[in-house]
Amino acid sequence: MNNKHSQIEVLAPCGDYDILIAAVHAGADACYIGGNSFGARAYATNFDEETIKQAVTYAHLHGVKVYLTVNTLLKQEELPALYEYIQPFYEIGGDALIIQDLGVFSYVREQFPDIAIHCSTQMNITSRYGAEFMKQQGATRVVTAREMSLAEIRAIKEHVDIEVETFVHGAMCYSYSGQCLMSSLAGGRSGNRGRCAQPCRKCYDKSYLLSMKDMCALSLIPKLMDAGIDSLKIEGRMKNAYYVASTVHAYRTIVDDCLHGKFDPKKAEALTFELANIYNRGGFSDGYFFHHNGAEMISKDRPNNQGVAIGSLERVEKGTITLRLSEAVYRQDVLELTTKNGEAVEITSSKDGTPGQHLTLNCPKTKLLQKEQTVYRTKCPKILQHVQDDYINSYKKLPISVSVTARIGAPLTAIVTCELDNQTYTATCTDMLVEKSKQGETTIETVKKPLAQLGNTEYELASFTCDLDTCAFLPNGVLKKLRRALLAALEAEIAKAHTRVAGKQLSWDTVYESMITKSPANASDTQSSKQEQMIFSAVTQEQLRIILEELPHVESPVTGITMPLALYNQCRNMIPDSIRLYAELPPVIHDRFCVDLQESGIRGIYIRNIDALAILASQKLPEDCVILCDASLYCYNRLAHAFIRRFFADTDISFLTPRELKLEELDALAGEPLCLTLYEYQPVMLTANCLQKTKYGCKKDPVTLTVTDEMGNRFFARTNCDDCYNIIYNKVPYSILDKYKEPAFSRLHPRGYLVRFTIENEQQVRRILQILSGKSYDSYEKTGGHLYRGVL
Repeated sequence: MNNKHSQIEVLAPCGDYDILIAAVHAGADACYIGGNSFGARAYATNFDEETIKQAVTYAHLHGVKVYLTVNTLLKQEELPALYEYIQPFYEIGGDALIIQDLGVFSYVREQFPDIAIHCSTQMNITSRYGAEFMKQQGATRVVTAREMSLAEIRAIKEHVDIEVETFVHGAMCYSYSGQCLMSSLAGGRSGNRGRCAQPCRKCYDKSYLLSMKDMCALSLIPKLMDAGIDSLKIEGRMKNAYYVASTVHAYRTIVDDCLHGKFDPKKAEALTFELANIYNRGGFSDGYFFHHNGAEMISKDRPNNQGVAIGSLERVEKGTITLRLSEAVYRQDVLELTTKNGEAVEITSSKDGTPGQHLTLNCPKTKLLQKEQTVYRTKCPKILQHVQDDYINSYKKLPISVSVTARIGAPLTAIVTCELDNQTYTATCTDMLVEKSKQGETTIETVKKPLAQLGNTEYELASFTCDLDTCAFLPNGVLKKLRRALLAALEAEIAKAHTRVAGKQLSWDTVYESMITKSPANASDTQSSKQEQMIFSAVTQEQLRIILEELPHVESPVTGITMPLALYNQCRNMIPDSIRLYAELPPVIHDRFCVDLQESGIRGIYIRNIDALAILASQKLPEDCVILCDASLYCYNRLAHAFIRRFFADTDISFLTPRELKLEELDALAGEPLCLTLYEYQPVMLTANCLQKTKYGCKKDPVTLTVTDEMGNRFFARTNCDDCYNIIYNKVPYSILDKYKEPAFSRLHPRGYLVRFTIENEQQVRRILQILSGKSYDSYEKTGGHLYRGVL
């Protein structure tokens, strides 16, 4: 194996302080934590200011790094709280911030310029274009989208000098991270704000079509290391200490084996089985490293912990069952069977059993059980105790050297030395003036014993020297007090090496003004000629044809139409010269994507993601070309707008209004070049997995299909077979066609309006266009989205 690392980071999720301790003990190189705000796991216990300081101090004591999540989208009103949230972590010496919001990224780069920034997977960077772009802005690491193949990740390492962090274990979202609004639109709990209600774990069409299996890449570590990945990220800030410690230990073990050229597939398999006993969701998947999608990645039968198969049900009698074991079973194991109608039956084993043995146990509801079914173990106390004893409680302590000088008439002096991360830390403490003993000789062993009592500390005594007058009087209590003072002084020295002082707080508008280039093209344009202009969006030539037919009747001036890039050349000659045709760059951009904007002569470009932004920022745009940014290129605050606008000082750029902000929150963005969305089926998921393929097999033919949840709500999914992704749309369209002329909206459309068609048929398209023509206003089921309720 061609290792490209002398070391590779094992990165642990830590939902609270005790779990962080467990992760450190189990062998983590770094831990990521969330505070009480702005983290993508708002329902974890998380860390307050004091425990953040404790966590960083404790981790650094063991040479472990700590990263703080600031990986949610911030509303404009929340920007002033950012400084006080980050400051304690920064000053205690926290190692990096994990960031999603481009406005937060901008603020941190100005306010805390010497802290590392990791681009969260929520940024949804899917190519080397985005990675290179964010490196140029000051990012030190990119957390790749889970949907990236190993070849695509390798390409980032080969082309971009940036650290790469990749998820290797734990839960997988069905949607591209950062591109899911299903929880938000269904119940107001936004995944982009750390409050996902996990609708992908619900039942659709009577199975768990959207519930991904957990990822486990233990057996792939040699290939991941060869690709140059810098950090192996474990998901699970909502998981307990057993989960975190066992997973960290497994990855630490295999990584160390690989670094020593001793990778053992059987050991990886055994550790994978141990992890499956802790938690797995329908078995494990190796993720997207070598598969773009497939039904084998989905846990269709259940969305929660399945456990491991331990045998089959061979005999059923009244009140008892007999199992034929394929795995060892232990007393107090929790076993699960299923009744004929699908109900789970749990029993606790009262006996030990070995593979091949028949094991008879008491069991309720035996009349309802079907023979020959597989029996699962969902909890194994023996394995949990093993994790507690061997991974959490048993850990390598820090070796220290202590030197004591005890000369009569001089202060009792001790020096402690510790080697940590190739640095030597030293602390010195003094105590009483040494007096002559009246009770005989004092030996070196007598001095050493109380100083070596380190049982409940993080240290072990590696060496001890003593310059001693044998007649010195050294009370045991004084020596114990000296030991405590020494350790406290040492910890203070280690902490001091990491501490920083934050600069004076910058206001968000100071940062904003420093970013915005003052030019006529980039200034917010509120001219009435643009306020009332209309842009239409279509995804098919049939929709375009209907738009063009109805165009003369639309009351507002129509100045633009957007179409997918794949249809741009076919449609450009259909559009009148008075109307600008926008080319929509794909929702997902891979390395193979290539477009020469100068050669194409494109007059308008519609972008949805950071990778597309990177492509535009790297090219000279055609003269008179304009940019329209989709709401999925999230700009919930003015700093995020400024981040993007500064790259296009000489280009007219507009932003669609964010889908998760209510009217009052949108009004805080009124100074930006906003385009107000009037109508669309709002996308709730962008997915690499394909519902068509999962349900019926791959047809390589674009279709629109439906999935229905347990409440009878029907969602629409459109497949894109050229680029192999799905977009799932909300059950009813968003529409403010009856409200947008109200005064509340007057400041929200300096760049006009947008009407988007996606899954609509001819009749539906015509109905909306006729409403805009003033011909009719048929009633139809619709939603105002978050305009009047917002999100948490």
